[in-house]
Amino acid sequence: KNRSEQVTRLICNVITGDLRPINLVDGRHFKNLMKFLEPAYDLPSRQTFTRNIESMYSLAKAKLKTKFSSANYIALTMDLWSSCKLESYLGITGHYMEVCGCKPTLRSCAIATKEVGEAHTGENIARWVESVMEDFSVSPQQIVACVTDNGSNMVSSMRILTEKHGWVHFRCAAHTLQLCIHDCIKQENIKRALGAARHLVQYFRQSPKAMNALKLKYAQTRTENDPLGVELVMDCLTRWNSSYEMLLRLVKYQLILRIVLRDETVTPRNKASHLELRESNWILIQHLVELLEPLKAATAFLEGDQYVSISSVIPVIKGLYEKYNTTLPEEDSFIVNFKRDMSESILRRFSTVLSDESSSSITVKNMYRKATFLHPAYKTKYFNRPVAVQVKTFCLCIYIYCYSYTGDKLGNTGTSPVPLESSTHTAGVLSLEDILSLGKTDNSSDSGEEDVSITEGINWYLRQKCSQADPLTWWQANQLNSQLSQLTAKYLIIPATSAPSERCFSSAGLTVSKLRSRLTGKHVEILNFLHIN
Repeated sequence: KNRSEQVTRLICNVITGDLRPINLVDGRHFKNLMKFLEPAYDLPSRQTFTRNIESMYSLAKAKLKTKFSSANYIALTMDLWSSCKLESYLGITGHYMEVCGCKPTLRSCAIATKEVGEAHTGENIARWVESVMEDFSVSPQQIVACVTDNGSNMVSSMRILTEKHGWVHFRCAAHTLQLCIHDCIKQENIKRALGAARHLVQYFRQSPKAMNALKLKYAQTRTENDPLGVELVMDCLTRWNSSYEMLLRLVKYQLILRIVLRDETVTPRNKASHLELRESNWILIQHLVELLEPLKAATAFLEGDQYVSISSVIPVIKGLYEKYNTTLPEEDSFIVNFKRDMSESILRRFSTVLSDESSSSITVKNMYRKATFLHPAYKTKYFNRPVAVQVKTFCLCIYIYCYSYTGDKLGNTGTSPVPLESSTHTAGVLSLEDILSLGKTDNSSDSGEEDVSITEGINWYLRQKCSQADPLTWWQANQLNSQLSQLTAKYLIIPATSAPSERCFSSAGLTVSKLRSRLTGKHVEILNFLHIN
């Protein structure tokens, strides 16, 4: 009996973990396989497997609720999605700090993939989110922030939740960067070049003969360090950095693309003449790839949810602004104009991050600043002196509060600071380091020696020399040295983007496949929850 239960549980894991349809167990060949592997095993019915998976969900949900109950602060991301059946779902992910053996670890989980049948108004979205939080026994006071895209309905829902519960709304940094890109590719010459590029990619993707010729030519010319296959990508408005990916591949395969187009046995001459890009377009595309590359690196870094990302928003955005706001004498007019448009767009769309003025988004601005200050590699390097003083003053208030509340002696304990290890998230490392170096402010100070109003504990933190790496590792190693470490569980858990909920829908899209188009919304949620968590 125990073995049969174990086999049943493993089959359930195959269904949830590998995104297989539940009716897999009804397949004739699957039954033959199980009969061969386990002759004594009596394969249960599909209905039994459905009930077992529902039980697995109940247990996993209870475990997650227990983890939430012990978390002081939780950050959310959320997004809306439509399946192939045109059913709408609200995806919500949770992010919190969990202490494992005295080591703080950033945790991410899928909370819900909730089917929603009503209009996607701000009021309805706010009500759905509150319902999910109540279902998971999460109190509104535990939610420190929520990250969404820039959609008007999402902004409206967060306005309601902010007024009602005090939740802080962060707009997805990656989505905002994509809006900056869209602002800059509206120039007529760029639109024409992108249109020609799409036309060329579409031809190869829709012509097996042309694509096979391209693959053959690639195989003849590739070196041992090149990928085995050749792939052309079509850009998509809703896919971040897809224009960059499309143009990058065209530049990479430019030579063999032109060779194949000139082969009249593959492409008729009259058709090739309409497909071939002008030399000016090839030059413009090359420029665009170089201009968009820093945005690609920044987006890839900020999208991460397995490491602290919110603290890097100010450094990354300031670095990007400085990069595009700086022109060189040898750059041609196209590059100069693109940089000007991009710097203006970044300044406008990221005013909360870049502006030192007070605004209606002062709460968001201050939380960005606190997160940056708590990153040992950043501290006040990206603030001018007045802002640096403001941030330090805030931390002093929290510091004094912790002192009076705990009665512990704060400040230096006499132990030596522990250096950080090398960072493990290396997407776009070279470009990212260049970006971060550009945003630093010359007139800020990390020494802390001049600020007599700041306690020794904060001065101790400011004096530590830290490299670019994971802040949680540093704070865990140095938590006895400063009460500031307690603030990390609130300010460093917030994702910089809504990418976690976007990724939640990637698996949901595989769950609601044509093979499983009859799944109910509840079972979609169950299967996606078990797959991700």
